[in-house]
Amino acid sequence: MPGGESRPSQSGLTDALRAAVAGTLSLAGRSARAGSAALGRERGSELLDELARCGRDASQGVTRRGAQAQGELSRRGAEARDALARRLAGVERRLTSIEDLLRDESEGKPQD
Repeated sequence: MPGGESRPSQSGLTDALRAAVAGTLSLAGRSARAGSAALGRERGSELLDELARCGRDASQGVTRRGAQAQGELSRRGAEARDALARRLAGVERRLTSIEDLLRDESEGKPQD
């Protein structure tokens, strides 16, 4: 991959989201155990904002990795196409050479 990056783990996104939700639930549980029946409105908003940021970051990461994969597939496809074109050109040259030899033989011309 470009920049020497290793292939990202698919479980990384899941783990990040799971950690964010677990953190949110843990904080909510602590508030409830401390005598509050629910999170404060401000803290709840902060937690939702944090979760939304995690979601946006994850989405951007997936988009970025998708674009990198698309670029890599495109590059590999072009390389394969070029290699195939070179091989086909070689086969065409060999076929032309064989056809020329057969034509010369059928016309009674001596071979080189």
